Amino acid sequence: MASWQWGSSRIRVGRAVLPLVGAVAVTVALVPVLQGTTEPTSASDETRQTLPTETVRTPRPAPNLAGHRVTSNSPVRVVDRVRTAAPVVFLTIDDGVAKNRSVLRWFRQRQVPATAFLTDANIASDYGYFRRLQRLGVGIQNHTSRHSWLRGSSESLQRDEICSASSRFESEFGIRPYLFRPPFGVWDERTRTAAGRCGIGWMVQWSVVIDGGNVDYRSGFRRLRRGDIVLLHFTRSTTNDLRLFLELAMRSRLRPANLEEYLH
Repeated sequence: MASWQWGSSRIRVGRAVLPLVGAVAVTVALVPVLQGTTEPTSASDETRQTLPTETVRTPRPAPNLAGHRVTSNSPVRVVDRVRTAAPVVFLTIDDGVAKNRSVLRWFRQRQVPATAFLTDANIASDYGYFRRLQRLGVGIQNHTSRHSWLRGSSESLQRDEICSASSRFESEFGIRPYLFRPPFGVWDERTRTAAGRCGIGWMVQWSVVIDGGNVDYRSGFRRLRRGDIVLLHFTRSTTNDLRLFLELAMRSRLRPANLEEYLH
């Protein structure tokens, strides 16, 4: 075991002292990889880790990862990595289907910043759960009302999906979302127009997926890089995926940061 203080500048692992920065105290079980190389040398190495197994999948084609970009006159910008010189990475969690108490405990203990892109139909049965997450520092943003496939749909349907969720979240959480993630990551120019009319400033995609202990580095790199936006989902495996996210951030000497502070 090793103790990691976000507010400090160093972490001690055996005889090694590693520089780190951040804002909260956590205690994390560090795996042997931190004592040697920065990447596992084989799949068998990873199966011996105390954290969930990291399986690196063959990268899929992904959108341009250049950072902030605008492809039309729409005021809504699209991002899948944040262009920054800071050693930061961004945690996002989608949908809201599973509502595990262990996730609440994890955020209460770790105090790691995150952004939840929520679907109203998935969370309507327990808004209180997500209000508790909000009080623990998790930002509440828009993932539509019913998780509909938007690309190819009429602008009015897309506007209803986005605006109705924003209005509901404003009522339930006291904020009106200005970040939006389209379901399945698919969208068209009507999506951007509709989102802009609902008060959205950014459509947020992702560059890394963690799901059930598996890691998909969509850029082809086998590690987290500064500015990466990491996607998790509210499922039965969320707590383990959160632990893996934090381990990967430490391995790359990155600290989780608040996405809302970087996208204005």
